[in-house]
Amino acid sequence: MEKILLRPSDYNNGNPDCLTHKQIRVLNVIRGESKVLSDNAMESLCARTDLSLEIINYIKETVPLIIHFNPILLDKFAEDTHYRSIFEIGRSGGSNNLSARKNAEKIMFLGLYDKYEGFDRPKYGTINTTLDPKGVTTAIPYGKWYFTLHDHVRRRCTMTLSDSFVTNNNPCGNFDFCAHIINKMSDGELRAIERILQNVSPFESITIPYHEVQIHGALSFDLDIKSMHICNKDTDMHAKAYEFAQKNNINVELF
Repeated sequence: MEKILLRPSDYNNGNPDCLTHKQIRVLNVIRGESKVLSDNAMESLCARTDLSLEIINYIKETVPLIIHFNPILLDKFAEDTHYRSIFEIGRSGGSNNLSARKNAEKIMFLGLYDKYEGFDRPKYGTINTTLDPKGVTTAIPYGKWYFTLHDHVRRRCTMTLSDSFVTNNNPCGNFDFCAHIINKMSDGELRAIERILQNVSPFESITIPYHEVQIHGALSFDLDIKSMHICNKDTDMHAKAYEFAQKNNINVELF
């Protein structure tokens, strides 16, 4: 049985200095709410799929946690040690409206981040539920390349069904308590996940809304990034990509 409230050591595996005590408080508050919402959604989810428990475990343990980015950012990445939020660099691959982002985070996290700035704010990614080698189609506007994060990052993440700018009244979940998020997925996405779990296909290329993941705490290139997925047609950028990856012990995969 999953614990409701976690200790700092439960969150920080793999990157011991990544979270502050206040960030852990945010995660535990959302964790408690997510547990209730997830438990309440189980009956409905079980009615929609015979593989409900398998899908929950797939999302919890296996589904890749990724961040799409534009390869023109490689030069900036090479000069840094961490992946930064919009509050640190003043821009992102999506909306650059800092006021709207603060408001969305106020709603999602119950005002617990209201006094936080810059480095301590969440970073944003998604999950590749269909294992598409190109990532998540609807997140490609943020950039066609993407990072895959190490598994130890999962525990300090929260998630919403879709873009929190668009649906900022959607409840949060996390990887441990996510049945209410999965139950809101389309039938097409659930069937695609079922085919992957049943080994009918290694991946599915379908268009689905991206599921937003909020990553809490520091995101270090050398400790938290597992692999970088780059387009095989972008040959003019490959040398920089491999140099950055080698510096930070990141695997490179072509798609």
